[in-house]
Amino acid sequence: MTHREMLRFYLVVSAMLLLQVGGLAAEKTTTKAKTIRLLTVGNSFSRNATRYLPDMAKSMPGCKLILSRADVGGGRLDQHYKMAVRSEGDEQFKPYGFRDPVTHRYSKVNLKTALVACKWNIVTIQQYSAYSYKRATFEPWFGKLHAYIMKYAPQAKIYIHQTWAYRSDAGAFHNGFTQQNMYDRLTENYLFYAKKYHCPILPSGAAFQLCRQLQEPAFVFPDSDYDYKCPPDGVLPNQTGSLNVGYFWDAGKLGHDTHHANDRGCYLAGCTWFEVLFGIDACKILFTPKTLAPKDAAFLREIAHATASTFKVAVAELPPGAPVPGGRYPRLSVTREEIQIARHRAAGG
Repeated sequence: MTHREMLRFYLVVSAMLLLQVGGLAAEKTTTKAKTIRLLTVGNSFSRNATRYLPDMAKSMPGCKLILSRADVGGGRLDQHYKMAVRSEGDEQFKPYGFRDPVTHRYSKVNLKTALVACKWNIVTIQQYSAYSYKRATFEPWFGKLHAYIMKYAPQAKIYIHQTWAYRSDAGAFHNGFTQQNMYDRLTENYLFYAKKYHCPILPSGAAFQLCRQLQEPAFVFPDSDYDYKCPPDGVLPNQTGSLNVGYFWDAGKLGHDTHHANDRGCYLAGCTWFEVLFGIDACKILFTPKTLAPKDAAFLREIAHATASTFKVAVAELPPGAPVPGGRYPRLSVTREEIQIARHRAAGG
């Protein structure tokens, strides 16, 4: 498929996805540059998603990003709120390593200090990935954390970071529970609270899932030529197409991380965030990590654009508790049959 056909293909896929959003209004993508003052309240997944974001902003004329993080490893919604409450009564309790947006110095702070350190215009929140597909873990903590952020940063818009489903070889997938199940459930949860609290979505998870369906070759597990029980020292299985860290060697031992994003995943999530936050087509991003081939980076940018331009829905415009048009949640994915139809159309069939 030629580059022109690829672009046409993604436009077709985007159109399909847009129809599936079921009437939710999409925000228009603009080319107007602006300054984003961004604070993440999250964990390693938000760090993955923002890993390349500063470099992307620097590569684009007129785009300025002020980024700080209030992240903790494995941070959950209830954990962030409980730490905030604890710090109100204990000034010495400072759980976050924080980069001051003015002085650029690092120090330990609490959430209140992070929230008042700058006139943030965007603050992001998310659920811990292992809880993301479990509705019962969200409330009352989502609402409490949302209210706490608005108390100390009332000028900020709270965005929800839609995290991604784990790689297909994750230990969590057994007894009929699959990667697609995880994705569908976490997406339903994030959409529910996005509507309830009028929060736009940063659709990293949708970008991951779309990429997994469209990339060729796709990641396949297991590698039939690899001995997982007695792996050769320093040798890794074939992990082509992976967006997650996967297998790696560390201190002579074979490690396995199916949760966190690798360089490709970090770049894809970053491109998706960039388009949603700055309103500039992700395909125009000039920065490419040295670890990615230019052709692969271009593919990931196209996936990010197809995702962001489709799912950057203005859920904040919906009244609280409003049902999704059609009585169902929009399905932020495409089936293999739809992909085949899109490819056929892209080829001129």
